[in-house]
Amino acid sequence: MAMQLKTMRAAFLAGIMALSLAGPVLAAPQADDKPLPPLQTVWHRYDTLTDAGKYQQALKEMTAFAADTRRAGRERARIYGMTAVLCTKVKDDACFRTNIANALKADLQVGHFMDALLFSDSPDKDQAIESFLWLVQNKSSMLGGISVRKIWQYLRHFEKAKHEDKAYTLLKILHDSGYTGDNKGATPEYLWFELARLQLKRGDTAAAKALIQHTQFGADAYIRAWQDRDYEGLWPTLEKDPRFTPDKLLDTELKLAALDQARAQKEGWESWLGARLGLVQAYRAADNAEEAVMAAEQTLDAVPDADRKSENYYWVQNELAYAYEDAGRVDDALTLMASVIKGDLKTSPSLINQYINYGEMLWRHGRDEEALKAADKTLVDGKGYVSDFGAYWAKASKVCALHSLGRAADADAIYGPLYKSAKTNYSAVTMAALCLGREDDAATLYKTRLASEDDRSTALLALSRFRTSGKPDEATKLRALVDKIAARPDVQKAVKAVGRLGDWNFAFSYWGEF
Repeated sequence: MAMQLKTMRAAFLAGIMALSLAGPVLAAPQADDKPLPPLQTVWHRYDTLTDAGKYQQALKEMTAFAADTRRAGRERARIYGMTAVLCTKVKDDACFRTNIANALKADLQVGHFMDALLFSDSPDKDQAIESFLWLVQNKSSMLGGISVRKIWQYLRHFEKAKHEDKAYTLLKILHDSGYTGDNKGATPEYLWFELARLQLKRGDTAAAKALIQHTQFGADAYIRAWQDRDYEGLWPTLEKDPRFTPDKLLDTELKLAALDQARAQKEGWESWLGARLGLVQAYRAADNAEEAVMAAEQTLDAVPDADRKSENYYWVQNELAYAYEDAGRVDDALTLMASVIKGDLKTSPSLINQYINYGEMLWRHGRDEEALKAADKTLVDGKGYVSDFGAYWAKASKVCALHSLGRAADADAIYGPLYKSAKTNYSAVTMAALCLGREDDAATLYKTRLASEDDRSTALLALSRFRTSGKPDEATKLRALVDKIAARPDVQKAVKAVGRLGDWNFAFSYWGEF
C-alpha cells in the first residue's frame, strides 16, 4: 500500500516537473514564525507515516503542512493532492473532495492535474475527466503527465455508463487540440481509431475516413480495424489505399517509432525508453530479430544506472528476451529474464509483469518444474503487487505446466475456479483450456468474448493467423487447436456477427496469442 502511494507521488512529481518553478518559493518568514519545513522533509514524513500504516496521523500532519500559506501555491496544491490520496485509504469521500477543492484553490493547474490523475480513486469520476479536459483546453504543460492509458480509463468509464456521446466529445476535443501523447512516449493513434469508430456509429463515415486518411498508424491498429465490424464503413478505404498494405504498414510502424524516439529524447529517460520499446516491437513485427536485439541492447546500455529501475526499462529488457526467442536464442532469453526478476518488488513494483512473463516463458520452453516455481513466486512473493488479471496468467501457466508434467488432478483443481470466473482474464483462461485440450470450453470462451464489445477485438486477433518466429514451443503447438476451433460452425457464426478473421504475414505479440 505504501509503495502504491510513493508511485502515485512520483507520478505527481513527473507532472509538476513540466511546470517552470522559477521565482521565489517561500514568503519571507516573520520573526516569530516557526521555520517552514522544506518540501523534502514533508515527503519524508509522509513516507514514514504511510509505511507504518498511520494514515490518520498522516492526514493530520499533511493537512497542517498544506494549510501553511507561506508555502508556494504549487507546493500546497501538491500536498493537498497527496492528502486526497490518503483520504481514499481511510475511505472518506468528503475528505477527498475537500482536499481536491483546496488543491484547486491553491493552484488551479496543479489542482486539475491531480484531480485528473486520481480518477481511479475519485468518488467524482466525471469531474476528474472535466479536470483533464481543462488541461487539454488550456494547453497545459502538465498534460503529458496524464498517461494515454489513463485516457483509456476515462473512455471505458463513459462506455460502461452508456455515455458514448461524452466519449466522443472527449476524443474530439483531444484530437482537435493537437494532442501528441504522454511523457512516457505513448502516442495516441489508437485513440484516433476509437474516435473514428464512434464517428461511424454516429453515421459520419466521411469524417471517419478523413480522420484515418490523415493519421499515421502501424500494422497493429490496421489489423484491429480491418477485423472489427464496427469499422466496416472503413473497410473499402483500408483495402484500396496503397498505404494500407502489410509491408507499407510495417515501414510506417518503424518510422513512427523513430519519430517517437526523437520526441521522447526531449522529455527524459522514461519517455525515451517507451519510444525505444516501440521501436524494438516494430522490428520484431517486421521479422527482423537481429535489428530488434541490437536496438534493445543499445537502449539498455545507454541508460544511466540511476534510471535502470523504471517500468519501461524492465519492459525493454522483457522485449529483448522475446527478441532473443525470435532469433532462436532461448537460453539467452531465459537467462535474461531470470536476472531481471532478481530486482526488488518493494522498490520496483512494476517488476511483477516480468515475474508473470518469466513463468509463462519457462512453460513455453518445457521447463515445467521451473515454471511452477516462477508462478508460485508471482503469487506468493508478488502478493500485494500482482493484480487479479496478472494472477490469472500465473495460474494459467501453472495449469499448463502441471498438465505437461502429467499432474492432471492438480491442473484441474486450479482450472475449475479459473473457468468459472473467466471474465477476470479471458485470454489466460482460454490458454489454460487449450493446454488441457478442453476444446468445447475454449470455444465457449471465444464465443463469449466475441459477444462482448470490450473483448471481441482480442478474440478476433486470437482466432486469426499470424507468422511465428523462433523455435516452435508449447504455445506454438496450441495454435493447431485454435485453428480447429476457429473453423467450427458455431464459432464462425459468432465471428461473422462482429467481424472477420485474417491470415497475416507478420508477427503479433502477447495479447493476440490466445
